[in-house]
Amino acid sequence: MNMKRFIAVLVIAIWLLPFAMTAQSANADEFDEDIPETVIVDEEADDAPDSIQFTFNQSDEDDIIVNSLTGYKLTNGAVLTLDYESTDTRDVSFFNPPEGDVIKKVFRQAIKPGHNTLDIVLNDKNLGKAMENESITMILGFDDKTSFLNFKVEELEELPVHEGTLPDSTSSIDYGIEASKKETLVVHSLEGYKVSNGIILKVRVTSPDARDVTLFNPPDGDKVMKTYNNKISKGENSFTIELLDKDVEKLREDDTVTMKLGLKANYTFLFFDTAIFDDLPVKEGSIKVTNELNYNTQAMKGDTFTVLSFKAFRVGSGFQFELIYQSPNVRSFSMFNPPNGNKIMKKFNNQVKKGKNKIILNLSGKEVEKIMASKELTFKFGFENKCTFIYLRTSELTDLPVKPSKKT
Repeated sequence: MNMKRFIAVLVIAIWLLPFAMTAQSANADEFDEDIPETVIVDEEADDAPDSIQFTFNQSDEDDIIVNSLTGYKLTNGAVLTLDYESTDTRDVSFFNPPEGDVIKKVFRQAIKPGHNTLDIVLNDKNLGKAMENESITMILGFDDKTSFLNFKVEELEELPVHEGTLPDSTSSIDYGIEASKKETLVVHSLEGYKVSNGIILKVRVTSPDARDVTLFNPPDGDKVMKTYNNKISKGENSFTIELLDKDVEKLREDDTVTMKLGLKANYTFLFFDTAIFDDLPVKEGSIKVTNELNYNTQAMKGDTFTVLSFKAFRVGSGFQFELIYQSPNVRSFSMFNPPNGNKIMKKFNNQVKKGKNKIILNLSGKEVEKIMASKELTFKFGFENKCTFIYLRTSELTDLPVKPSKKT
């Protein structure tokens, strides 16, 4: 082949090359499904630095979608952000499995309808407790529609560190509400803070009437039962509840604290989690300790007998009750364990005098044992149509102060 013919063939070959490549590519696409392929994924490159890997399980009825869980550390804690899509409002819990014996945080009505994010703030103490475990579980919803999210705590170790600090502890407490059918009372807020010898709670409400308040560990207050007569006023107002350290420790034995606002047909249950006690801010001051017992009264219609003060002391192995009262007449009274005094029943005829007076009632060690074998103690003032009852939880009598001796 002479040089001119060679050059001509080469030019034609170069000119046809793009068409040959196009045809080859089209041919490959046509049979692409028959060609085996290997997909290489660099997980470290795909994940954002703040991404937390998790497993997700949900009930058949649930439709919540979790798009991501991310987080970052600050100098005094960490912030985790849950990106989700939900069709309803629901609670969230954050705890070490299986039951949150090391850390447990509950966020009431934290999940909202729509596409939203939820920030879970962990202070140093919370973060330290979380790191003591192998994994953390989050439950999204506590009813029929429930989802479970779980991640290894080693994911928290690898979170990026951002500049800044968490804000100071907030006094605001997350709470849940359940109310009777025709209830119109509105709870606006629940706050709390620590003092040197306990915790003080503050509740702001708007109420249609004056009413009593009880605070107890559910379901029946077997550890702590506090009753406050006429604690709520009509209209918008606030009330406080003071809990000494001994009461706080008893409440910590359960996961939840319940308040019942109202004791009649219309009432509201307010409940919150004892884990919040750890995160409350500290204020200077203390709760004034008195020997006044926490009790509830109930009077028959028209009775004007009034309890002004009710105290108790320990005297040796026995008890001494001191009751100051205002009575419209002379009457008898009785003390017994409800409902029928099968453990202890004491009657005192005509020992209540007309006007303002004091009763001092001494009980022996054996009588104290009978009283403490019951959960409640009842005092009944009057035996006819007009009478008033005092209801007292025997848990109020577990740590009585010793009767001070009279100064000489």
